[in-house]
Amino acid sequence: MKIFFYGGILFVLILSSCTYVAVEPAKVEVPDSVISYSKTILPLTTSQCSSTGGCHENGSQDGDFTTYDGLKEKAVDGTLLNRVVTIKDMPQIGSGLTLTDQERSYFAAWIKQGFPNN
Repeated sequence: MKIFFYGGILFVLILSSCTYVAVEPAKVEVPDSVISYSKTILPLTTSQCSSTGGCHENGSQDGDFTTYDGLKEKAVDGTLLNRVVTIKDMPQIGSGLTLTDQERSYFAAWIKQGFPNN
């Protein structure tokens, strides 16, 4: 009987010590201004996608992100938006390369704007 009594007290103490804190996801603003390919997108693809060890170097079968035309091809077919913005599995996990949510929003805005070559 004592085991049930002390067990019940222990159970109540454990439950009362638990807390729940709601964490709001980071809010990322998608810029309304025109995103520049040469000033914003190209530096990101150079450092995170086609740099040494990147998968999208010149002539890559995965897509050549060293040129506007190579990147545009993946923007037109929806792969760029899907992999970089929606699924967020690019750059590949374990590659040591990364994009912040803000940087991903630049890709989303650039694609939404019709991927201008500016």
